[in-house]
Amino acid sequence: QLGLDEYFLPDRLFYTNSESKYPILLKLGTELHYDDDIEEHSDALDNEYQVKQPLDGFPDSDIVGKVGIFDSKGNILILQRSDEGHYWDLPGGHIKHIEVARVPNGVKDGTEREVFEETGLDISSFGHENIMTMDNIHFYLIRYSKNSEEIAIEVSEEHTDFAFISYEEIQNFNISEKFIKVINKSMGFSDE
Repeated sequence: QLGLDEYFLPDRLFYTNSESKYPILLKLGTELHYDDDIEEHSDALDNEYQVKQPLDGFPDSDIVGKVGIFDSKGNILILQRSDEGHYWDLPGGHIKHIEVARVPNGVKDGTEREVFEETGLDISSFGHENIMTMDNIHFYLIRYSKNSEEIAIEVSEEHTDFAFISYEEIQNFNISEKFIKVINKSMGFSDE
């Protein structure tokens, strides 16, 4: 009705959901792409084009998403923070206000974004479950069918190191009691 068909179609509007945008970006001569889809960020790493997260400028909410990521041997991924104290932590972080508003999956999507930013892992295709919520922190659980050596982790500047640890090794790391409680629950132990 607005007469915009000629303006947008056929060579100005591109739908590529579930397909790589890389061929179209090459055709357009684009060097930078803005997208909040984690699969697109993962594709950009594989194809070496630059994708910026358009949500970076949006404010964080007080809601946090964390993920217990297990390898095939039952070891859990922890990240060492680069800030004061250098605590070890589960992957994840603060969800943007705009993500929280995207119900019903906004918190889950924001958690996936945080995990990707911190580890380089695209967990969007995993069927992860929210195992508990405590003090505005939503905890999810993922189990890889690979051992830890086969899982490529790329830590962000927010972290200095990572490790896959067994339950018996938890006491060797500076981990908050809150996250130990979550790790206990996710590993099937009492959360007391």
